[in-house]
Amino acid sequence: MKILIFILFSISLCFGQIMLDPDRTSFWDGGAPSGCTSEDIDTDYTKAGAQASAVTLYDDSLGYASVSRTTDAYVYKSHVEHSATFTYCFDFIIHSSDDGGDYVRLNLFGVATDSGTTDQIQGANDNLATVSYRHHWGDGQEIYLLDVYDGDDSYSASAITVSNSTTYYATFKDTLGGSYGMLKLYIYSDANRTTNINGSPITLNLGETVTYDVTQPWSSEDGGSGGSVTGRVENVKICDCTQ
Repeated sequence: MKILIFILFSISLCFGQIMLDPDRTSFWDGGAPSGCTSEDIDTDYTKAGAQASAVTLYDDSLGYASVSRTTDAYVYKSHVEHSATFTYCFDFIIHSSDDGGDYVRLNLFGVATDSGTTDQIQGANDNLATVSYRHHWGDGQEIYLLDVYDGDDSYSASAITVSNSTTYYATFKDTLGGSYGMLKLYIYSDANRTTNINGSPITLNLGETVTYDVTQPWSSEDGGSGGSVTGRVENVKICDCTQ
């Protein structure tokens, strides 16, 4: 199985192939995974896009400065072929601070069939399953799930409200549910990942079965207008969920 990784905020996340091993659900529901590998962001990941300079890569994190929906930038990594039973899970930390402008949107961490911004992936009829951030008037700052497929997209029915300039710990994974699998996101207030914040976890049924080739820890929407946001994603870990 190939995977591309998208990283945006500092979050903990678990995600894998859509055809699931039932044992994986109980494993993740039981707590943080074992057998995890920490990612070397500066060495293993590539930033791209016309405004790639808005993103800085460090050993164990990435930072983004004053990015908006129109920013053309993303960070990605291609993965080697794995057996169909191998499943990735992701842990990471997110921290963001926006300028209070309306309609801020960007992707914090996801997997895709090809690298790019949301609009580029959707326009090419590729797939993207990601944890995303938005700030809309009336809704405040929220983290939600987004699935892009076949030129279409769908969003989680509910979102998790977060606060400005606050560190959160996340776990992103796929699990059993729907016709093609289900995304699930946990956001915790503590580094041990024992205390869910209000509204966590959330889920989203996937729109089709697909093998993801890329992990993308951060990417912009590359469309529309709105305010800007500055933040970082830290301590990304990839774990074997089949253990």
